[in-house]
Amino acid sequence: MRTQTKGIIISSVFLISSFVGLSAVERIAVFFALEADRNQFETHLDFENSRDEQSIHKISVFESTERIVYTALMGSGPVNTALSAQEVLVTYSIDAAFSVGPVGGLANNVEVGEWLEVSRVLPWQMDFDPSSSGPSSRSRSLTLNALPRDRVFLPKSDIKRVNVASGEAFIDSDVARDLLRGATGAEVVDMNLFGLIEALNRRNIPSWHLRVVSDLANDQASAQFLKFVKQYDGQGGEMLAEVINRLKPDPNSPSSYPGLRSLLD
Repeated sequence: MRTQTKGIIISSVFLISSFVGLSAVERIAVFFALEADRNQFETHLDFENSRDEQSIHKISVFESTERIVYTALMGSGPVNTALSAQEVLVTYSIDAAFSVGPVGGLANNVEVGEWLEVSRVLPWQMDFDPSSSGPSSRSRSLTLNALPRDRVFLPKSDIKRVNVASGEAFIDSDVARDLLRGATGAEVVDMNLFGLIEALNRRNIPSWHLRVVSDLANDQASAQFLKFVKQYDGQGGEMLAEVINRLKPDPNSPSSYPGLRSLLD
């Protein structure tokens, strides 16, 4: 009778797992725009085993009893970012995703070096040409499937939530900056999030994204960005490692329940 009951329980566990995507550990994808962030992330992440995969986008794997973390570089632009995300998401089953990278400031109240949390993404090139002086219109936005805020430890108390305009072009003129700000209402602009969020949304993967202002998207933006990258020490990667090290358990994952987890291991 006990054997039969145990068999029913185990069968039920695997049936539930097949429907809601449960696994014995949480599987997390982390995407980087800058090598400095990736290096600092790997230095400060808590893990027991690691390996580099044979991959196009330099995927590395870090394993612990709590989770498996897959890291990859995004590349430049939404297309390259989407390809990077696709390689990770097609190869591995992912429960949550994170990213860190630079943004250009559009609003007057953001400063170089300021840390921001992404609230909304606006793919501006689908609706607006910043080289045009024609009438502006609000860009459509991508719905961000955000991780529950009570799961995420904020590494800094003064991180603001912002809207990000995202596209293939690097914005580096006062005119384009003002037009893009007026067209989208976004506080900052980047070249990764459009492709990343599209890829994550196709699989309904929740995510959290950290950004730092590298330039002000104005006539001096190119020089500002190069100076920022040269001096940047990868602080975002270190902060993101702390976020993941202190990530609160997912109540829908068996890793939060030792008894259930032992059945799935």
